[in-house]
Amino acid sequence: MTICLNCGKECEDILCAKCLGTADAEALCRRILDYDTKSLSDYTLDKLASTLQNEKNLCLAVFGLSDYLDHDMKQYYRMLAVKGKGYSLPKSAGKWFIPTADELLKSNKLTAEQKQLTDALRLTSCIYNYDYEEAEKSAERLYANGNFTVDTVLKLSDYYIKTRRYDRAERILNEMIVVCADEYQIKLLKENLDDSQKRSCNKKAEYLPKGQENIQRYISFMNGIGIDVTIPEKKTRTFSETGTERYPEPVSAANYPEFADERRAGFRSFVAYDLETTGLNPKFDSIIEFGAVKVRDGVIVDRFQKLAKPYKNKVSERITELTGITPDMVKDAPEMWDVFNEFADFAGDDVLVGYNNRSFDNKFLMRAGRYAHRIMKSSSFDVMYFVSDLNGRLGLSDRKLSSVSEKLGIKNPEAHRALADAETTALVYLALLDLGGYEKESGLDDILSDDWK
Repeated sequence: MTICLNCGKECEDILCAKCLGTADAEALCRRILDYDTKSLSDYTLDKLASTLQNEKNLCLAVFGLSDYLDHDMKQYYRMLAVKGKGYSLPKSAGKWFIPTADELLKSNKLTAEQKQLTDALRLTSCIYNYDYEEAEKSAERLYANGNFTVDTVLKLSDYYIKTRRYDRAERILNEMIVVCADEYQIKLLKENLDDSQKRSCNKKAEYLPKGQENIQRYISFMNGIGIDVTIPEKKTRTFSETGTERYPEPVSAANYPEFADERRAGFRSFVAYDLETTGLNPKFDSIIEFGAVKVRDGVIVDRFQKLAKPYKNKVSERITELTGITPDMVKDAPEMWDVFNEFADFAGDDVLVGYNNRSFDNKFLMRAGRYAHRIMKSSSFDVMYFVSDLNGRLGLSDRKLSSVSEKLGIKNPEAHRALADAETTALVYLALLDLGGYEKESGLDDILSDDWK
């Protein structure tokens, strides 16, 4: 049972039998896409949002509602639903969206403004997929047509900055700043302008994509439009047990893959892990402790805990106060990259479950993997995002692991030590499964994987 998006009454589909022939489906799509759930100003949409585990998924109602529109408008509003309140479509949408955008740009059903938005989103999708030739097609159409919106200028100037055509980027930015009346939009335009001016004056700051293959595609494209691109030489570092350098040369960040996100809960066999570090920045701080538990069918069957010697920042008094780990405890510990190999052997190809690991622990783990010259094939699941989806049931004021575990009656015997936090994370995840939270509504990636039809 759901509610009719037009009248708000309970029914079996998104429109009741009475509204099916009278409702303006396109107006309803716009109403949903424009609605801010924090405003609590639309009873029907608030009622629908309250049934969702994540209110941000309200825009996905457009996918069902758009079935009542003709083909072109259906695709257009589904594009907007995927975009949501964001600046662009997610990278994963590119495979489906770019050919869809090409169809929409030929349609006589879309207005000039709708086509401009479609082409601007196509531009960013092409950039995300390093398809510079296709991006150039969108950029040239947009630039030739003029009559820009602020959103188009932001996307177009970003592209021209990335392709080192700073004069063109700054021209359209300055023109829009003069006529724009919105202070927040002016701030965004000036940020792009400042970025263009800084990059044009500093060759080392100029854009290069990540990954050797993408760099070569970029250079080939840039040469094709008459702009010479020189890759700055990197300083090399040798590894010596007895020399002044005790660090192996790491794999470059551009050539080391990120962990694939595991987006659906429900699995009961995994490895939960946690790291203790000298600070919050993976570029400047070091892992000082690895902790993990192996779970099979919901039962912890093995544990891993090992200290690591910090290879950059030392253990500060603040970190000692927080974790109990002292400089003396790690001064003779194995190197981070050696402990990483032991951890990778322990984890195998299991799903890696962490708490805020998508934003924090994974980045440190990837850096350790770069020094170890080893790629883990595991996917990654972040319990903190799972908590966010279920917060309507949990009623938490914050998403800290300590708050969640306390709410669920799980005691952490030694907070801010890697093994104890890893075990607590595992128990929290399993407790959330017992709430039935893994039966969640589809997200964007689930919808996109079923293709746009």
